Amino acid sequence: MPERSAESLGSWARQGRRRFAYALILLIGLPAGAFLLGQRLAKPPVVEVAAPPIPVVTAPLVVRTLEVAPAWTLRVERTSASLAVHLNGEGVVTEAPVAGTLQEGQVIATIGDRPVFVLRGELPLIADVGQSARGSLVHQLQESLARLGLYEGDLDGVFGPRTARAVKDLYLQAGFDAPEAASPELGTTTSSGSLVLDPAELVFLPQLPVDVASVVVHRGDVISDGPLLDYYVGPLALVMEVDSSTPKANLLVPGLQVWLASASGVQVGSATLTELGEAESEDAAVIIAEFALDGTTSVDVGARVDAYLDPETQATSLAAPITAVRYEEDGTPYVLVANGAGVYTKADVQLGLSSQGFVALEDTPLAEGTEVVVGDFGIDQVTP
Repeated sequence: MPERSAESLGSWARQGRRRFAYALILLIGLPAGAFLLGQRLAKPPVVEVAAPPIPVVTAPLVVRTLEVAPAWTLRVERTSASLAVHLNGEGVVTEAPVAGTLQEGQVIATIGDRPVFVLRGELPLIADVGQSARGSLVHQLQESLARLGLYEGDLDGVFGPRTARAVKDLYLQAGFDAPEAASPELGTTTSSGSLVLDPAELVFLPQLPVDVASVVVHRGDVISDGPLLDYYVGPLALVMEVDSSTPKANLLVPGLQVWLASASGVQVGSATLTELGEAESEDAAVIIAEFALDGTTSVDVGARVDAYLDPETQATSLAAPITAVRYEEDGTPYVLVANGAGVYTKADVQLGLSSQGFVALEDTPLAEGTEVVVGDFGIDQVTP
């Protein structure tokens, strides 16, 4: 192989270095260019676009029945007292009392087959009373017998022959033998023939008629001194206990009137708050409120009734969503009626019951199906 000259060798070396430089540039430049191009493609230019207009939201007026939730639930209570007899020893209940209403002159039970009468009077009979007795207790007995139409004499407080005759008639009309036989049994005569009544056969109550709350004894019971039954005294009352921190607790003030409805929603009358008390529980202070029934309100002892702050507990009428009601600066409520083409008209309204997200519109010329605005955004024009 012929030898190359030094000049040709230098030229060859220079060409090799150029080729190496080109290759190096390609090796580094291509990836860098691809990276920059990718970054440019990944970040498109930001184009500012105007936000679309916010649409006005409307809803139609509808006819619906609105029901108001009760403010409280009250329980019906009534104070009771015991009716007791006083026996000389023990006796067997041969006929027990029954539930119902006690009337003056009624036989409420029998003990040892002898009657127990109930009469009206404030003084209790706790000892034997016989002929020739005098005083307030005899006067009370004469008044009771007179109300029953059995005594027609003077109310002089003297147990004389007319009083004795009236007592015997009381027994006979009830189907019992007149207390004339001489024996140690109740309602006997003394050896001289004068009538003596035992307190086990005559029981006085301050007020009659009264309703039986519960019967204490039963047929076959052996009793001595003790109650036969419990009876109600005083009027019905409505009572509730409520946490003092609950909503509406601040409305409980004497004189507050509420309207009542049964569990089935039937209105039964009204009541007025008469007494307030407080009690402590483990968690919070408790308000005890007592309501007196008004007028002809009819409820049963033990029942629970719902109390409302308004006499109208439900109504069927034209109603609008609560969010559609707006208020003028003076507090006048109104709605915005959608007339189309971005025009809305104010319409004053009178509000009624409010519940379930709707409020009743009273005495309004607006009709069912009228579209009203339920949002404040996007309103272009409002006309009076």
